[in-house]
Amino acid sequence: MNSFSRSQALVVLLVSLLLLSVYGWSHHTQHSKSKKSPQLPTKYVFIQVAGKVKNPGIYSFYQAVTVAQVLARAGGLLSPLRQVDESAWAQDQIGNGRRIQIITEPSGFASQRLEWMAVPIRLALGVPLDVNQASVAELTQVPGINDKLADGIVALRIRKGGFSKLDNLCEVKGIGPATVRRLKQYLTLGTKH
Repeated sequence: MNSFSRSQALVVLLVSLLLLSVYGWSHHTQHSKSKKSPQLPTKYVFIQVAGKVKNPGIYSFYQAVTVAQVLARAGGLLSPLRQVDESAWAQDQIGNGRRIQIITEPSGFASQRLEWMAVPIRLALGVPLDVNQASVAELTQVPGINDKLADGIVALRIRKGGFSKLDNLCEVKGIGPATVRRLKQYLTLGTKH
């Protein structure tokens, strides 16, 4: 697995902050012009596209999207690549914080490998980590979680068979209610193991 250098992580963070600033500005101007009561902002879905596409990068969407929609935003596949089954890619939904790697099979057709974006990118974009799935190494990248706390979280998760609520983190030595409140912006609950 490739890791980012400090300068690459800084660039990703700065780009993320720029995107969030643009979003905040557009949201503010939209509501200042409107006489209607303000609505909650739309939650963006961020997808990273890498590999054999014309415009690799991170793209934001207003809702869940399919592989085909993401590839269209990334300019499509590089020539002469083609998909084996285009209808499958038009149906496969992709969740927030995912990374699609487009690779070339020996047959010459394109295939996809779906994985999570790197943790620093996800956190910079506001995509929380699933505390029921995150590894010790991933948890240590969350602000406020050191190696000892990450080890304690994973050990407790294994003993409990997964967390049913984030407040269960208070059972980890060194984590109290105030820490859990701070961590809620970075963590979420997914499926139990």
